[in-house]
Amino acid sequence: MMSLMLPGVAVTYNGEEIGMTNTDVSWEDTVDPAGLNCGEEHFMDQGCSRDPERTPMQWDTSENAGFTKAVKPWLPVNENYLKGINVLDQSQDGSDSHLLVYRNVSQLRSAHEFTSTGLFSTNEVFAFARGSDHAYPIIVVINVMEGEVSVSLADLILEMGDSFSGQVLIRSSGPAEEGNALGTKVDLNNLTLAGNQALILI
Repeated sequence: MMSLMLPGVAVTYNGEEIGMTNTDVSWEDTVDPAGLNCGEEHFMDQGCSRDPERTPMQWDTSENAGFTKAVKPWLPVNENYLKGINVLDQSQDGSDSHLLVYRNVSQLRSAHEFTSTGLFSTNEVFAFARGSDHAYPIIVVINVMEGEVSVSLADLILEMGDSFSGQVLIRSSGPAEEGNALGTKVDLNNLTLAGNQALILI
């Protein structure tokens, strides 16, 4: 939500739209010249191998995540492709899938030409508002902590000079019991966010 809704060019890296994670790549499987140059003892040090984030796209639950029919791909496939982190499962997963959230945020970005931005942050929450003369204003609010937090967005609303209903337009993927369901209205002066939860509000 942050990278797609802030001003500037939006870039989607391979697998970002389904929430792919880095993969543990052994020294034997390492192919990145930068990692090989660091040597076996240091190839996994920060700034050495780029292989963990360049593993095959996870399309489905077939062999090699549907990426190739070869016996062995260039880099190993992350085993979590069998646990829902693949395009096929998330395409069928309904409103709670990471892929659907990503699509909805992308469509929102494409549908509106936002021209103004207001920023707000605490140690736990990063929030910003986007508005224009031709689009309804939105607030993106992100809990960057693992634990639940509460925050007031009054200063951000005052900075933007816009009125917000507090309705949840888009909600990050996660268990329904985390609250802030789609379509509900939240208290912008006392908003509670579950750990790592992000919302787009109107």
